[in-house]
Amino acid sequence: MQFFIESYHRNNKILLSLIGQWPYQTVKIRRLIFFILIFLSGTQIIAKFCALWEAMGDIDILIESLSPLMIDITAGAKIINHFLNLGKMKELLDQMQKHVQVQSNFQILQKYAENGRKFTLVYMTALYSALIVFVLMPLQPILFPTPNVTNRPLLHNVEYYVDVEKYYIPILLHGYITVIICVTIVIAVDTMFVILVQHACGLFSIVGYQLEHIITDKTLHSGSNLHIKKDVPYQYMRQCINNHNEAVRFANLIESSYSVSILFQTGLIMVALSITGVQVVTSMGSLHNLLRQVAFSCAQLLHLFFESLHAQSLINHSADLHTNLINAEWYQMSLRTKKLLSIMIIRAQLPSMLTAGNIFVLSMESFCAIVRTSLSYFTVLRTMQ
Repeated sequence: MQFFIESYHRNNKILLSLIGQWPYQTVKIRRLIFFILIFLSGTQIIAKFCALWEAMGDIDILIESLSPLMIDITAGAKIINHFLNLGKMKELLDQMQKHVQVQSNFQILQKYAENGRKFTLVYMTALYSALIVFVLMPLQPILFPTPNVTNRPLLHNVEYYVDVEKYYIPILLHGYITVIICVTIVIAVDTMFVILVQHACGLFSIVGYQLEHIITDKTLHSGSNLHIKKDVPYQYMRQCINNHNEAVRFANLIESSYSVSILFQTGLIMVALSITGVQVVTSMGSLHNLLRQVAFSCAQLLHLFFESLHAQSLINHSADLHTNLINAEWYQMSLRTKKLLSIMIIRAQLPSMLTAGNIFVLSMESFCAIVRTSLSYFTVLRTMQ
């Protein structure tokens, strides 16, 4: 797709291709990459479950092992959801291509595509920076060995039921490979989500712009007794309704593609934030551990904030249409145009939104509620220690 070869979405295409989730890759390549990633990540998850089982009875090690395991499962949920909804993803990208080809829409959609590109770069930089901070600690004893210190830390608590000293390097490499895979999956899926939401916001913005320009100097004196084909504001209003329906369908398709995944991820992140908060408090005596846990916490908060912010943006853009309709110069329209305007006002009262499994609406308000709940769980876990 030429649209995605251009600078706005090149990064998203590369990231999705790396994890085998670009809809226009060949089926063989997609499946090969997908199963390789699932195998590598799945074996790491099994090793973490084994470590969790071995840590039963030790609450500190249990808490330390839970958080990275939940992040791995979150990344797995993202890629599996994307894989299962690949047909919908292709349909969304095809619709994006069709919308951009309409010349009157291009400049507005270009602006929102640029917003998506900027958000992608910021998100990539932030998460990969947090990843670098998180993975540096296990390398310190290898790169800067200290006399009389034999400690060889692993990236996570894992249990392979082999001699860790003998197989330390392979175990450490497996951990590094899988954590890079997980972070790349999160970045690729989340930034594609943002690109789609930004495009939906652009579609609603186009409708708002058209509504503001229904009455112009050329159409002001169309008259109320004109034939329907010569009633220019009426034709414009019909086009606005069609464009609004297109924007709503696009937003609904995004919602159906991500709804279940968002619910699952939100629950895991809420618990992971609480556990990581406990680890931050218990790592106060070690600067390296503290930096790792702070970076981990910031990455989780950014992840949740990132999705909530763009879900809120979709709500705002779709809700703004109601204001555009109210402020339209309806008193200068023909009766048939006013009837269409009334219908559209009723429909615009219900903004498009993204839900988590149809249980709650993803927004900045829900983001604050999730953070508050995580703090409550954090208090409970601190009491249990």
